Amino acid sequence: MNTTIKPYLLAALFLTSAFVSCNQSEKTGDQRFDQKAVVLNDSAVKIQMNFISRNISKDSVLKIASLWKQAIEIDPTYQIAYLNLWNFNNSMQLFNENIPLSSDWLKNQPNNPDILIKRGLVYEQLGKTDLSNKDYEAALQIISAKPAPAINKNMTQEQIAEAVSRAFNIFIIKKDSKEPLDVLSKLQALFPKDTKVESGYEALKSSTRAEYINTVLGQDGLLAHT
Repeated sequence: MNTTIKPYLLAALFLTSAFVSCNQSEKTGDQRFDQKAVVLNDSAVKIQMNFISRNISKDSVLKIASLWKQAIEIDPTYQIAYLNLWNFNNSMQLFNENIPLSSDWLKNQPNNPDILIKRGLVYEQLGKTDLSNKDYEAALQIISAKPAPAINKNMTQEQIAEAVSRAFNIFIIKKDSKEPLDVLSKLQALFPKDTKVESGYEALKSSTRAEYINTVLGQDGLLAHT
């Protein structure tokens, strides 16, 4: 895609992606998942990384998508494969592909608000606002049912990450940055050197909701290995 992405917005996207985890040893892999699925996922990532900033042939698009689909078929609990295929489809503007993908993803993560929001974003992109609002409302119910992390100087890194992610989700759902910015400004005062907080705050302060969504739906290269 040719859209220029603001550095802070891109950084925030890396830091708030729901299922992206740190790379593990290629020798051991992630033993929680079927290793055949892991190999397929990593093969697709390697092919995709070779085409960043270049045109990808139709055959290559089909090959990459097929590898992730095979990984999901082998292990439907392998969340990274869903996330990578979702990101890849968006980067190729194959938005219609992400509706059934998100629905299948939700079957094994039915109470995950991040996936509901992802499907809602795609519905919104396709102009299906009634369906997107339905997903956003369902996601908000799940988010609201869990108490927000208490903002204080004793927060763990996991709690900080949860608070930042929650702020971005609220930003998307409520279409207003006031509440999320308030949370992130409080976090910034307590943790001025935390990259997650700084990137999140700057992204929300300097970007509109439309800019953030356009970045989410065109994040070329933001793919996760095991």
